[in-house]
Amino acid sequence: MKKLFLFLLVLFLTGTMSAQQLSWRFANPRIITTVVATVPYQNLQFDVQVQSSQAGTYLWTGTIKLNFNNTTFNNTASTWGATKVGIFNSTLNSAGNPMYALTKTITGTAPNRVLNIGLTGDVNVYPNGPSAEDFVEMPTTWTTIVTITARLAVVTGDAIAGMDFLESGMNGFQQYITGPSTNALYTNPNIFDTRDFVNSFTGRFYSAFHGWSSLGGSTANVQVNNWAANYSTTVWEDASIAQTDNTAALANNLYIGNGSAIVPVLTVPANKWLTVAGTLTNSGTAANLVVANNGSLINPTAGVPATVTRNIAPGEWHFISAPTSNATSDMFVDQYLQTLNEGSGLYEDLYALGAPLVPGKGYALWSTDGPAVYMGPLNATASYPYTAGGSGWNLVGNPYASSLDWNVAKGGNPNLLDATY
Repeated sequence: MKKLFLFLLVLFLTGTMSAQQLSWRFANPRIITTVVATVPYQNLQFDVQVQSSQAGTYLWTGTIKLNFNNTTFNNTASTWGATKVGIFNSTLNSAGNPMYALTKTITGTAPNRVLNIGLTGDVNVYPNGPSAEDFVEMPTTWTTIVTITARLAVVTGDAIAGMDFLESGMNGFQQYITGPSTNALYTNPNIFDTRDFVNSFTGRFYSAFHGWSSLGGSTANVQVNNWAANYSTTVWEDASIAQTDNTAALANNLYIGNGSAIVPVLTVPANKWLTVAGTLTNSGTAANLVVANNGSLINPTAGVPATVTRNIAPGEWHFISAPTSNATSDMFVDQYLQTLNEGSGLYEDLYALGAPLVPGKGYALWSTDGPAVYMGPLNATASYPYTAGGSGWNLVGNPYASSLDWNVAKGGNPNLLDATY
């Protein structure tokens, strides 16, 4: 047993067991227009990036295979663009030829269509062996190998990309030069990033590199975004709603996150409005969807985790109402929280810890602590039963993550109560 351990240790220290393994991921998605014979076409464009676990390996052949939703995308290879990028495209080899040839085909039968991209080194320099003059040393940091432009066949704004790496078709097919006219396979299997386009909407995207982009462009390679269009939206990386103040940014469905353990953050800043008509999906926690004070989020999906901030000036009374279903009196410990007794018309102190703040019910608060931060499932609907008895007054609150400026809403009428928010 000791000899076996020593043998494995030697293999590890000498690098024999340290494999030259490739990792792959998608990056920088956007919606972009291409124009062919004056006809504009809408596309999902993105980068395929690669990195190697070790320096010093020179690519001989690379294979990229992508499953895709064949009803969302055009099924003809000529309508897809695939462009070598950076070091994989810009340098000629010692024979004066491009380092790599690129091939592009679409195979398979619906619904299992596959885009196949191949990068192959120049056979004329194959006898030279590994050399930076003739081949690309695979980077050890994420680097774009190709940019893909996939023409959309469905441009309603609600189509799903349904796209991911075909891992079985890529594992065991990546090769590097090891000597004159010799090559070896990179370790099988490859490593694939968990973030993909399987559940991604193709109406509007956000990526940090390109910003917001949506359908609707008519000029080649000019990116647009129309918040007035009700496009289903994918938040790929940390984003902030950038619509004109106090006008609604519209999204039919909205998806935060793409299957990865690293979920982006979507922020609705002050004075920005976001209205989701369909399903809002936050695949992260409350920290991944943030509604700032004076921001507005309207959506019909109950239970979406979010963080909602409401600025409450200390040293005065406010009417408040919780935009989340899990809020309790614990948020206001050492402050003065009251509930209205509709029967008597009198306010009563709420001392109990853990008392739920009922969605749709208003409360009176004398604040000593400033902002209230609600973290939990958003209310999509609320039904607070009013009481007809007693003095007839009820304190009904705003149950949504949408600020109300009651001074504007009440038209300056001093006889109307302040807002619950």
